Amino acid sequence: MKSHMTWAAAVALLALSACGPTSRITAAWQRPDYQARGHKKIAVVAWNGQKDTRRSIENFVVSELAKLGISGVGVNDLYEEMPAPDQADVVRQKLQSMGVDGAITLKMMARKLTEHTEAPISANPQAAGDFYASYEVYFNPVHGDTTVAVDTELVIECTMFALDGKGPVAIREVSVKRSDKLTEELSDFSSVLVSSLHEAGLLGRK
Repeated sequence: MKSHMTWAAAVALLALSACGPTSRITAAWQRPDYQARGHKKIAVVAWNGQKDTRRSIENFVVSELAKLGISGVGVNDLYEEMPAPDQADVVRQKLQSMGVDGAITLKMMARKLTEHTEAPISANPQAAGDFYASYEVYFNPVHGDTTVAVDTELVIECTMFALDGKGPVAIREVSVKRSDKLTEELSDFSSVLVSSLHEAGLLGRK
């Protein structure tokens, strides 16, 4: 894979390899005093990347929530440009008017690159003798073509709010390995995130 992908592409390309899903929860926190309750409508907002990238990620999470009977709204679909921080009240009024009673935010925290170098040794028919007869062959091996592969792992911080004025109710850190299958990557990430929140009883009855 190419290692010079753009920031937007890094956020969009969440992981699912050909051999199976590779999104996983690597850290989890839940507010100790929070009394979980059901939600009717949850707002989802992605902070990183281009507009279309943020919309895609939000809509996949909204689709996963719908499987649990929970309505969702992608915040980037509501505004041409996201309101500035000093306009938080505008966002609050808009979401309250839509009956939103919870929110999930998505933010990319890190991108880790791991390089793998492979330099296979070509066949050496001369090395048919014992250790001493083969010594020179192995001391000066003949290498084949060298290949370099770069694996990219993204760390996404996902924070859930109950809109009760008391801060986050849960945080999930999702580690994902990216591949070139965008739709499956987004679906896998969304499924892992929503399933984790659901299993913890944060989205209502399991």
